[in-house]
Amino acid sequence: MRTHLILSTAAAMLLCPSLRADPPKDYTADDVEQKQGTITGIKELKKGRREITLKTDADKATFIVDRMTMSYQLTTRNRKIFTEQDKVDQIVQDSNKLRRRALELKEGEMDVAMRAAGMQSAHEWASGHAAEQSERGTKARSVFKSRNELGALTQSQQTFLREEEQRHKNYGMPVRLKIHNKVIVVASKDGDDTLAVLVLGDEQELKTTPMDSSSAAEVARRLRLAKSILKDAEKAKGEEQDRLRTLAQDKLEEIVKKHPNTKEAQEAEELLKK
Repeated sequence: MRTHLILSTAAAMLLCPSLRADPPKDYTADDVEQKQGTITGIKELKKGRREITLKTDADKATFIVDRMTMSYQLTTRNRKIFTEQDKVDQIVQDSNKLRRRALELKEGEMDVAMRAAGMQSAHEWASGHAAEQSERGTKARSVFKSRNELGALTQSQQTFLREEEQRHKNYGMPVRLKIHNKVIVVASKDGDDTLAVLVLGDEQELKTTPMDSSSAAEVARRLRLAKSILKDAEKAKGEEQDRLRTLAQDKLEEIVKKHPNTKEAQEAEELLKK
């Protein structure tokens, strides 16, 4: 099972010959940007690529994730480290090393990596009609072959396996990205090349609290009033502007406190952040 997980990235890389054609670019921390947010959309593309939409506090952005993107579920300890410290240098170094190692894996090693990763069956059927001279005469035959043994790993595979074990310690286990994942994304500033997507956890969908029609109308009215006061504050100046902003803030905070888990409370919280 451990080998299964460790070699999964290697198997995926080998499926795409274009990744092996040219030496990969060695990035530096100055070449990349880091964003943190929640995945709100995933679009499947050709050749195993995916386009993820990331919502941050400031905006929305899209990133292309492929077989060379490091995708890991951060452990509890690493999650704390990555949210409190700047780890861009480490991510860039690990990504460069992974891409260089992918070039060393030869085409003949593909089957071993694929079987170890569970991407290809360890059994196969072979059938044919070649003549066999025996005392029973000529007959068609079918043969069931079992390939349960991985055999000896090459030096490149062994090195990759050791490096992948270290990446598990640095980050966590490999993960398939999902909508509502809270993530850290590190990507190239000048192209669609995503070095890493590190999963912090899941953001639960807002569970709204049902209200009767009169309550719903009342909270909607309060929200409209608060937004109207905010508009007036934009036009006002000096002490009057401060007074109106404070009044609007009080009304928004009241909505959040008295009507939690409603869409109005969510909108009020967004307005309070501005």
